[in-house]
Amino acid sequence: MLLVGLVALPLSTYFPIPASKFAFQEIQSVRIVDRNGVLLRELLSPRQGYGHWTSLEDVSPAFIKAILAAEDHQFFLHNGFRLRALARALWQNWRAGRIISGGSTITQQLVRQLYPIRPGVPGKLKEIWLAMRLEHTLSKTAILEHYINRIPFGNLNFGIEAAARFYFNRPPAHLSLAQASFLAALPQAPGRLNPLKNRQAALQRQRRILLTLRRLGWIDSLTYAEAMTMPVQLAVSRQTLQAPHVVLYIAQKISSMSPQTGIPQRLSLTIDGYLQRDIERILQQELKALKSWGAHNASAVVIDNRTGEILAWVGSSDFFDQKHHGQIDGVRMLRQPGSTLKPFIYLLALKNGYTAASLLPDVRLDAGTPGGFYLPRNYDHQYHGPVRLRQALANSYNIPAVYLAQQFGVNELLYSLRQAGFQSLNQNASYYGPGLVLGNGEVRLLELTRAYAGLARGGRLPPLRLSNEAFPVLPEPYRHPARFAAESHAAVISHILSDAQARVPAFGEDNALRLPFECAAKTGTTKNYRDSWTVGFTADYSVGVWVGNFNGKDMRGITGMKGAAPIFRDIMLLLHRRRPPRNLPLPESITERRICALSGQTPRPFCPSVKSEIFVEGTDPQTACRIHRLLPHPQTGELFLAAVYPPQYQHWAQSQGLPQPLFIRKWQPTTAPDVPLADHSVTDLRIRFPNNGDIFKMDPTLPRQFQQIQFQAVASSSVQQVVWRLNGRIIARTARPFAIFWPLNPGQYELQLQAGSARSPRIRFRVLP
Repeated sequence: MLLVGLVALPLSTYFPIPASKFAFQEIQSVRIVDRNGVLLRELLSPRQGYGHWTSLEDVSPAFIKAILAAEDHQFFLHNGFRLRALARALWQNWRAGRIISGGSTITQQLVRQLYPIRPGVPGKLKEIWLAMRLEHTLSKTAILEHYINRIPFGNLNFGIEAAARFYFNRPPAHLSLAQASFLAALPQAPGRLNPLKNRQAALQRQRRILLTLRRLGWIDSLTYAEAMTMPVQLAVSRQTLQAPHVVLYIAQKISSMSPQTGIPQRLSLTIDGYLQRDIERILQQELKALKSWGAHNASAVVIDNRTGEILAWVGSSDFFDQKHHGQIDGVRMLRQPGSTLKPFIYLLALKNGYTAASLLPDVRLDAGTPGGFYLPRNYDHQYHGPVRLRQALANSYNIPAVYLAQQFGVNELLYSLRQAGFQSLNQNASYYGPGLVLGNGEVRLLELTRAYAGLARGGRLPPLRLSNEAFPVLPEPYRHPARFAAESHAAVISHILSDAQARVPAFGEDNALRLPFECAAKTGTTKNYRDSWTVGFTADYSVGVWVGNFNGKDMRGITGMKGAAPIFRDIMLLLHRRRPPRNLPLPESITERRICALSGQTPRPFCPSVKSEIFVEGTDPQTACRIHRLLPHPQTGELFLAAVYPPQYQHWAQSQGLPQPLFIRKWQPTTAPDVPLADHSVTDLRIRFPNNGDIFKMDPTLPRQFQQIQFQAVASSSVQQVVWRLNGRIIARTARPFAIFWPLNPGQYELQLQAGSARSPRIRFRVLP
């Protein structure tokens, strides 16, 4: 039996160590970097430390010599253990009465990293046996490579890669002999030799290692003297937490994953760290002015429309603000979105045959629900009577939106919202009622901004990307494209949301959404000013901003326009600081026609106000205006231009002191109408913006390159190109959609269009310094 054991024991050392034992996942930490390779955060490994695999070729030869001299200078000569060294260690420990020497080879030390070894004689015998097996499994260089990547260096660092970067902020290939020998001193007792607490003890061991190198003849006297006199300057570098909410989100995802899923050593995000920090500063700066109004936090997200990449994810204005719960992630938090959902009811209306010119009732409306009586009101507490769909959306009137929700049903609205990516709206339609269109459901800023990016992309949701690796971190619904609207319908909604003039009645000329380039945007405010939102897009980027308090406390009068919109504006200016964005595209299926400004129908010769409107091809109005009429005056019998509102607006007209019919002015057939009839002649040539008599003022706080206005023109379908003349000089030639950006410059100007021999009426405007 003894003979069998004597034969079997040596043979057993040839039994290879399982490959699974060499897996590095337990030690490997994850470096999260931004799109430019800048480190955002390094996540702890399952062993609760930092470690990265590096090959021997990428390590300074000075360190290889130093670690061999410090731990096992005969490493390449033994077969896993050294009996003489083991005996010497036992003798030294017995004389000292405590363990002062281990006597273990590098192979034995690696065994202890791979297997749990109990102290004592049985444990030591097992360690030697495993060391011999290890020698028969791996080559010497492979053993050494595993060893230098796994040994602890203190302060949560495992392996030479992590240690070199932590203590000296450099890769291991660039270590000097003094630095290499200093690091080689640490693995013997990482706690006792911690250079951050016991620098002198670490330096003493470093000098002993240098002396050993000299005695072994591995360095010459000059190199030894130089290393002994070279000061060891620590450059401890444990990075601060950047883009904290994104990093923590990813950390949670990784912690829930099995190491076998192939977690990468380096995870590259789509986040732009520079943009992220600039937006954080914008949020902090704007909140200083809002704190006196009870607003203490804000969040923002930026999406690249073309790629779906998330470029910025700012969960709160200050992650470390414990008083105001800064660690809550506002990008993923559920909140009521207010009026930011309104574009989607109008999208549904376009799908069901409405147009941007369709009349909608902004009158008293009983929107009864199963829960009781519901009387929606507008923000200004006024009724505006008949309003075109463009006006209703641009001015964010509540009543027309609720009216449409009643027409199509909340079920249909809820379905269309889910198609647009709002998976957070997971209750049934009766739970929300018609108030859903006003934002009484809870959504996330990320999915809201993605839905707007879908509008920018012609009704197709972008597949959101947060990582440049083949490593998904976003939930499944975010990662797949989905069409939720026709391209032409999305274009009409985008056109309305970018119409700065259309929103003037509700928000005034000088509002926070006035930008020097084309930008579609929508604000939102919830009950008692609990949430302030602005979401929108240019052709290039979509931006979502939320302002409020994470504890749900009300603000004081902070609307979407007052709270979130200035932040939105600053972010858009930041994104386009180098060049203005492209105009929002209009598909070929979009046509432009002139309409009566009141009825939205084809204008008659006597309609007092005519506007241009866009339509999906084939949906432009075929009926002449039914509100404006020529009627005999009841007192004089003379022919008057009159307005007669449809029956559903009669009560509203009476409440506004507008008699029916409303006689506007005496009709004189010889007098040309205020505006010409819509036709297809070249004479249909005019400037839509600016308006005659407009006065613009330069903004001293805004960079000059951003101070532009967009000249806009309207021409009949036969016109393919127009010439722009400013003060008599040709400044541009443009094809459809007949729009150019012009940089503001103080002075008085006269603007005119030319198409062939036809010329438009002159428009005069001023720019003040």
